[in-house]
Amino acid sequence: MLWTSGYGRCGQLGHGTTDNCPIPCTVLDLCGSKVGQVACGRGHTLVYIPSQSHVYAFGQGFSGQLGTKTPHSRELPQVVVCPWLSPGGASLLDYAEEDSPSVCLRQRDRRALVSSLRLLSLVHGLNFQAGC
Repeated sequence: MLWTSGYGRCGQLGHGTTDNCPIPCTVLDLCGSKVGQVACGRGHTLVYIPSQSHVYAFGQGFSGQLGTKTPHSRELPQVVVCPWLSPGGASLLDYAEEDSPSVCLRQRDRRALVSSLRLLSLVHGLNFQAGC
């Protein structure tokens, strides 16, 4: 379960609105999910759910920072689709500074039985450069 509060103008609280929220409220779309990690940018949020091996993104997306390959903001969590990400094999490693929105995911390469790093770049730019 995830609770968010504060400034919500860009939808980064995940409540389905762009309203500010002065007290913590549940992100309903993630109810029943055990949150592994959360990374917050200036106007967007990334949430990793280990049991699903999914990263959810919501908030400001006009520069591609949600990784959804569209220049649209989202007020509700949306799965970041990564074709290289195998189920049960990823974890959110790091999140860059708020002005340079990017996230690094670690994936275990089961064929080689070694740990490897794969990058999912959610970078600021008008070409929607997403690593997926």
